[in-house]
Amino acid sequence: RVMMSPWLAFGWTLLSALANECSDLEQECSASGTIFGVKHHDLKIVKDLGYMQVKGPMIPLPKSFFFDIAHERDDEPEFDPKIHLAPEMPEYVAHLDDFKPRPPDSVPRVNSSAGSKLAFTAPFQLFSKEGVRVLHSIVMREAHKAHRNHRNVELRGLYYLSPFVRKMMTDPTLLGFLERFAGEPIYPHFLLMDSPSVNFGKVDDQDTVIAGVVDPWHFDSVAYVGVALISDIEGMIGGELQVVKHRKEKALPLIEKTKNNVTGDDLLTVSYKEAGWCIFVQGSEMVHRVTRVQAAKEQRLSLVMAFQPANPFQPDKTVLDTWMRFDAETGSAPFEFFRTKSHMMGSALHLLAAEEEATTDRKYLAGRLRSVVSELTRVANLLDGVKSDYIGFVNETKFAAERNQ
Repeated sequence: RVMMSPWLAFGWTLLSALANECSDLEQECSASGTIFGVKHHDLKIVKDLGYMQVKGPMIPLPKSFFFDIAHERDDEPEFDPKIHLAPEMPEYVAHLDDFKPRPPDSVPRVNSSAGSKLAFTAPFQLFSKEGVRVLHSIVMREAHKAHRNHRNVELRGLYYLSPFVRKMMTDPTLLGFLERFAGEPIYPHFLLMDSPSVNFGKVDDQDTVIAGVVDPWHFDSVAYVGVALISDIEGMIGGELQVVKHRKEKALPLIEKTKNNVTGDDLLTVSYKEAGWCIFVQGSEMVHRVTRVQAAKEQRLSLVMAFQPANPFQPDKTVLDTWMRFDAETGSAPFEFFRTKSHMMGSALHLLAAEEEATTDRKYLAGRLRSVVSELTRVANLLDGVKSDYIGFVNETKFAAERNQ
């Protein structure tokens, strides 16, 4: 049956998702249609096995890819956490669902299908000045590969293009530091084109993809993101990361109700002290955007580091449709999605074999396997187009046009 979301009227574009069929197994439909996409915490594998506190392995590089993978480079140093990181604890973290400042080590460990309680951290220093310098030089080297997509201007694939970035993203010091805020072990997003990406915010750009913003209101198609600035922000006006201080199910109606004028206690505007500072967010639950850069010494460069749980029984929240749009030029998203889920479900089966106690209960054992089968079936349906997991974003152009009338 055709699912028409009431959000379409204010610019939440549904496109191909309008023809999606809701499935009890996949929990794709919210009360307002397909706007919130897959309810990842209601997936059978998460509901049945999300209580297990286990850790699978990091995904390896693929045998081949759609462009050359850089295994060595003589124009960048080897990543060294002692040189390139300078992590300092944030002043506070905010929890779902009260969003009040709490001590930075207060996020409880994930031990159920409910997932992490993290909403967002206060800004904190993550990279040293030398780390920023190296990252900036790598981004400038690869900047010609950035492209304009359906939502913003972005450079993707640095995990494949830079040995420095690849070692940084898998560094135990970095992952262990950020794990404290997530409440669970994490890895770089297995969809490696996204681990990380760089958003470009040109100064006084009157031709942004969505009018008036570097990146419009959206929630992420991966569990967690760390957003660090690696450009000179001295004297910068605009280019602010803003987060609505409610879960996405409440944040999106608030944007509509206020006609895109969320203010006061409902809004967090992130103030980065300088380049190398970061904010860590459960971006799959929090609606956020980046405002237009009105003035700056250089274009705004935000390093968006995507992360997922290391536990294959916790949802990575990867949305295939989103990444097909971002990586339309390479066409790599289906292959990476296939690899992500193959690796995770392989790890899931290995961990079940390793962790389950001996039992003669055949129904129980069959149920364990069916939990994995259900996720593989969902993924296969997405890959062959039987289902869609489209979520969209807020098209702020409509609100800008209404204000100008």
